[in-house]
Amino acid sequence: MQTADPDSLGFVPERLAHIPQFLRERYLDSGRLKGFQLLIGREDEVAHFSSHGKMYEEDDRELPDDAIFR
Repeated sequence: MQTADPDSLGFVPERLAHIPQFLRERYLDSGRLKGFQLLIGREDEVAHFSSHGKMYEEDDRELPDDAIFR
């Protein structure tokens, strides 16, 4: 997935960088979620996309960027 320059979309890149770490600490490290994907954008442009965590609890595979969720 191609991302646009966050500055050009009105986002502060340094602040965007803090969001995945916060979610990782709050949800993955506490065990509330096994994995999550984060997409932040404006209109049709993507400023940030990242995948975190595992596919399955019993499997050590990382969550791929093209994972499909129900």
